[in-house]
Amino acid sequence: MEFKSKIGVLVTLFLGVIVALVLLPAIASNIQDLSEKRNIVNESVDISVARLAGGTINETYPFTVEEEPTGWRINSCPLTAFLYGNSTTDWTLDADYRVNLSSGIFYLNNTVNVNGTDGSSPNETYVDYDYCTTGYITSSGGRGVAKLILIAAALGLLAYAVYLGAKEFLWKWLKDIVWNAKEK
Repeated sequence: MEFKSKIGVLVTLFLGVIVALVLLPAIASNIQDLSEKRNIVNESVDISVARLAGGTINETYPFTVEEEPTGWRINSCPLTAFLYGNSTTDWTLDADYRVNLSSGIFYLNNTVNVNGTDGSSPNETYVDYDYCTTGYITSSGGRGVAKLILIAAALGLLAYAVYLGAKEFLWKWLKDIVWNAKEK
């Protein structure tokens, strides 16, 4: 009878650990979406649509990033770490391009970096930026509390495994050692 009890405890412990190991990565992923901005690197932008005759740039042609801020993110969480350029050079903000971080819209300027010396600058350009997901927590205190959820879940798993393991195995093992020591 005692053997069946130990097998039941082992199965329960095993299932609990497996369920926790399945849930912890999902919890961590959701908490990351809530507490960290996402980073976009080398989002491709084809500027050929803004080229005028002679290869110069239409400075009023708007380009928009793929993850432009919408809704509450327009004012509460605009884009950050915005860099723009071609495959060899990061262009200079205000000199080579202008950007509205709240809307994700940017415009190019007619400069040597953008046009090249003879209007033959490459049309394939890249933009890097950080943006907030729709569930992002703007309060730093709220982000800190969200990260504590993962720590609490991991500690709960540890407590579950230690309690069940200690209760059924370690405690009985220690009890046998002490009991046998007293008998000698």
